[in-house]
Amino acid sequence: MRAREVGIAVLLALFVVIMSIRNPAFIEFGNLLDIGMDSSVLILVAIGMMLVILTGCIDISVGSIMALSGMVVALILMNFPWIPTPVALLLGAGIGALAGAVNGGLVVLGKVSPVIATLGTMSVFRGLTFMLCYAFNEGRSVSADKLPFAFKEFTRVEHFSIPNLLWIAAIVFVGFYYFLNHTMTGRKIYALGSNRDAARMVGINVDRTTFLVYLLSGALAGAGGVLWASRYSAAESSAAMGFEFLAITAVVLGGVKITGGCGSIRGVLLGALLIGVIANALNLARVSPFWKLAMNGGIILAAVIVDKALSLRTDASRGEAVTVMTGRPLIRWEHVLLALFIIFNGYMAFTTPYYLDPVNLLDMTVVFSEKAILALIVAYLIITGNLDLSVGSIMALSAVAMAVLFDHGVNVWIAAAVGVGVGGLCGFVNGVIVARLRISSIIVTLATFSLFRGIASVMLGDRAVSGFPGSFGYLGSGYIGDSMVPFSLVFVIALAVAMGVVLWKTRFGRAIYAIGRNERTCYASGIPVARAKILLFTLSGVFAGVAAMFLASRINNVRPNIATGFELEIITIVILGGVMITGGVGNIWGVVLSLFLVGTIRYGLGLHNINAQYMLLVIGGLLIFSVLINNLTTYLTCRRELLLESRGKMEKDSKL
Repeated sequence: MRAREVGIAVLLALFVVIMSIRNPAFIEFGNLLDIGMDSSVLILVAIGMMLVILTGCIDISVGSIMALSGMVVALILMNFPWIPTPVALLLGAGIGALAGAVNGGLVVLGKVSPVIATLGTMSVFRGLTFMLCYAFNEGRSVSADKLPFAFKEFTRVEHFSIPNLLWIAAIVFVGFYYFLNHTMTGRKIYALGSNRDAARMVGINVDRTTFLVYLLSGALAGAGGVLWASRYSAAESSAAMGFEFLAITAVVLGGVKITGGCGSIRGVLLGALLIGVIANALNLARVSPFWKLAMNGGIILAAVIVDKALSLRTDASRGEAVTVMTGRPLIRWEHVLLALFIIFNGYMAFTTPYYLDPVNLLDMTVVFSEKAILALIVAYLIITGNLDLSVGSIMALSAVAMAVLFDHGVNVWIAAAVGVGVGGLCGFVNGVIVARLRISSIIVTLATFSLFRGIASVMLGDRAVSGFPGSFGYLGSGYIGDSMVPFSLVFVIALAVAMGVVLWKTRFGRAIYAIGRNERTCYASGIPVARAKILLFTLSGVFAGVAAMFLASRINNVRPNIATGFELEIITIVILGGVMITGGVGNIWGVVLSLFLVGTIRYGLGLHNINAQYMLLVIGGLLIFSVLINNLTTYLTCRRELLLESRGKMEKDSKL
């Protein structure tokens, strides 16, 4: 660990020397202060992220917590400007701690996977921020003229020529350095990540410690959101968008093992500073800001690969025995989905004019056809116990590759084929890293999520490409003959039937279930697990490329930011469809039902003129609700099986 920290420090020093030679203004005191100011909020949030990752968990909701706390505090200060800024800072930390408690409660009490729990709350907290913004400020940002002067100047006020923001970051760093290295609770946090079962056996309260780290992470993110609003003299509902990826980058770059149990807060500090130095250097060199996104993803990817190469520990089979039930569940989840679909549509039919209009209903299916294509292949991946968080970014890169070629005179269909090929290549890269290097699919695709989106932004910049020929438009907005049936609906149904047959009726489909239930046993049985993973991730990229073509055809426009946020909604649809995040359980029929349920909810909200941002709240809530219901159903089924097993033993003993 010390060697890694020295390596980061040497890299940081080398970068500073090179930049100071190229541009002497880089090492001026004012610029160094700017680097420190830019890095300070990241240091706070990264320390909280480190606490969570050390326990073997993750928190990807910190950016939304920052936005929520910053917005709430700004709205309060807008109406009560006499509140002292330190009190406002504590209030923001309290709001963040409350949000962290929600995350911790879902993970500890609800037994929800950390990535799914925080993926859901990321959407819920961001949706709450939009709601508060619309409710109390007519949907506008809280601008500088509405904030008290003392609050805006708080981070810039200097003591001994050092701004307050730097002092706060230094105090938090020293406090948590002592906490992690010189307290019993700090050692317990490391113990959880090293071996959770062993920690429980020696008497450590695993649930309480896990809840504590989420509480602390939320509090630090909440304080960071208030400091963000103070530094930039504004609070926006879109503030800190993607900041969670910067925090994860700083933590992983700092040498903290993504699987937990190992890492140093000194390394996290150096990682955050290195990110700040690189960002500042790019600004001074006037490098396009689009490179920053790609570099963040590349840094995460390089860091986890190096970490894996230096580690003797393998993470290939975490949670390898995830089979939790063998019999039929008490209530089939597909029946619950069907009941929800009927109830919702019945209610909407009686309360909303034109809801049952056939033309509107058929056109509604066109809007979510791209998500349907992605959901079908993501279901396969999740059944194997893996996850692909980069599908939206692959869509963007595929569409941009197609658009750039078309813009240079290439035939649109040839360009589209190349775009699909680019998607397949991206998926292949994901699969090789996950399967051959045995790195968590969550972390790999979290890195490529940023990398692929950044490459798309670099290729097209802030331009848009449109004007595709009418023949290409048939993909996303054409109809079968003279009927009202969209071509995309027929394509999705045919694809769903084919994938359902493969999953249920073929040897490959049975292998997918087997890998999700017990990966190590599959290795021992001769099933080519690595090859199957690479194939599925490659298919995920191909499907993302196809979905990108449908989307580009439907909207007749390509920008680097298309398909933003698709990942959350697709995972929600799959989990809501009864596919267990731990793998081994699920079917295409449930996913199709879930698709139509989410699609009709969007359609109904649109007819009621409800702001699209509120859908963030609905999607995040549905994701959390579906996982909780799945966990409850699994628990009840397991209890029933244990009860039947004990009764059988008692009857057998009585006969003897």
